[in-house]
Order: sequence, then C-alpha cells, then structure tokens
Amino acid sequence: MDESSPLVGDDAGDYPVTKRDADLAVASVEGLTRVLLRPPAILGTGDSSIWNAVRPAAIRHDEAARHAVPDQSFAWVHVDDLVALAADVALGCVAVSTDPATGPVAGACTPVNVAAGPATLRDYYETVTRAVGVSPVWDDEQAWTGRVRADRAHGWGWAPSVGLAEALDEVAQGLL
Repeated sequence: MDESSPLVGDDAGDYPVTKRDADLAVASVEGLTRVLLRPPAILGTGDSSIWNAVRPAAIRHDEAARHAVPDQSFAWVHVDDLVALAADVALGCVAVSTDPATGPVAGACTPVNVAAGPATLRDYYETVTRAVGVSPVWDDEQAWTGRVRADRAHGWGWAPSVGLAEALDEVAQGLL
C-alpha cells in the first residue's frame, strides 16, 4: 500500500473515515504547500496513545480484545521517527519539488506514508499480553499481509532509527 492506494470507503468505520475526510479537507485547500503525514500505529514512550495505553488496557481487561490473527501485518512507526520527519518538513530540510518522490510538491498537497519495517500482530500482541499478564487468543482466519510502503518518505531522506524490538520494549516497559 503506497500513497496512490485508494482511500477508504464510507463503510470503513469512524476512525478511518475521519482520517480520510481530514486528508480530503487538507487536500482541498489551494495555494499552500501541504504535506499529509500518514503514520500507521505509533509506538514509543507515552501513557496516552492508542497503542501504548488504550489498546493494552482493553487487552488487560477484556478477553474479546485479546483476539488477533497472528500473521496479520502490523504497520507501525516510532514516535521519534515520525516527529523527525515532521520536523524536517516543517523546517524546510526537505526541499519542495516538482516530483513527490523527492519532496513535497510546491503549492500542492503531497501525502507521505511514514512506516517502519515489517511486523505482525503476533509481535505486538505477544509483547502486550506478556506485559499485562494475560494470554493472546489467536484466531485462524484470513489476514492482511501487505505492507505500508514508505518509499516516498525514504526518497525525502527519511529512514527510521528505532527498530521494532526497541519500540515494543518501550511499550512493554510502560505497561509494567
């Protein structure tokens, strides 16, 4: 999945539809150079994130939230890596361009995926369930096994600096 992939439909659920509508609203603004950072799950230290606090609390207290398809892809980025790209774009360290592969297009709206390396729900759920003292419940069904491609971000000079093991360790440490 890259920046040219179709946006979600109206039946995708409140969260993805809200993200889609925000993207469309920003894209409709004319004249300014706009960059849409599109992160997947954001991992890292913090007690107020969906992936560090809200989802782990549900997993701890609700057996239904422990269900996952273990081989399903888990797209993620570390908060420090996301902030690094946002800062580089805001400070002009990423030069505007006529080609979105090399930088934000001047006067246009340029979406950019910001995702780190591959992972699975098994990686995330095993980390969280171990930290909160419960067992995951693995479902045997079809799973999305694709990848959120961040080729455009890489073309802008961005590369993640935090690996999956370190990011998940931070999540686990925050739950202990």
